[in-house]
Amino acid sequence: MITELTQELLTAIPAHVAKWVDLGLHPDQITKEAAQKIIDGIYKHVLKKPSVPVVLCPSPRKAWHAVCCYKAVRNSVGNSVVDSVREAVRDSVVDSVGNSVWEAVVDSVRVAVREAVENSVVDSVWEAVRNSVRESVRDSVGVAVMEAVENSVRNSVWPWLDGHWMSYFFSYYDFFFDVVGITNPVPEAYSALHETSKMDVIYPFDDVCIVSMNPTVHVNGDGRLHCENGPAIQYPQDGYYFLHGVRVSKEIVETPAELLDPTITTHFAEQARRVAD
Repeated sequence: MITELTQELLTAIPAHVAKWVDLGLHPDQITKEAAQKIIDGIYKHVLKKPSVPVVLCPSPRKAWHAVCCYKAVRNSVGNSVVDSVREAVRDSVVDSVGNSVWEAVVDSVRVAVREAVENSVVDSVWEAVRNSVRESVRDSVGVAVMEAVENSVRNSVWPWLDGHWMSYFFSYYDFFFDVVGITNPVPEAYSALHETSKMDVIYPFDDVCIVSMNPTVHVNGDGRLHCENGPAIQYPQDGYYFLHGVRVSKEIVETPAELLDPTITTHFAEQARRVAD
């Protein structure tokens, strides 16, 4: 059993964290053929189900619309199979290292990547996507119908896979497997799950898999969503605008600061300070 991290292992942590933060925030765009190959691996090695065709949507909003339509007649795969892979990996690592090593890597790798990718960016991404979906649906069907459908679909499509947004999970266990040298107990299943880090959100169903294309993400030096000349989150058919971690309208980003209403700039400054705090 490994009871402490050597200086060599400690020295390897910063580069490992930087690698996975970059992979989490800046995935390459994926083709339908590449997505199909990754999903084939998930169904074969993780879900233990026959391969299904992939529907590649141009954004998470479009993917969620497709899910809502499709769920009227179909079923999603079970949650327990995916969890069993994660539990097998976790148990193997726990058995191979002491608590001090486990906690040290949690603090220095997993937490660091999670804060940089999930806490700083993912929540903002999904809030933007969720709000845009809710607005378009609400305008069409009304609040009561919208909430009933939303709750029904949300409860019936779990689990989905977070793709590159789950980079903190892979960064953590990759450190133990690739850097520390612990043996992976489920190499085929973990490798298949690992490949989803190249993709965006994934909704696996019994006879089709709905996935979103990857975004281009811009962040500032503090790791907050920020772009002064376009969307901070750009999907092929959707864009979301942020300045210093605060979601703003397209007009605010594209309008020169000296032409903006002073009340808008004051309100934005207050929000930016709250985000920084």
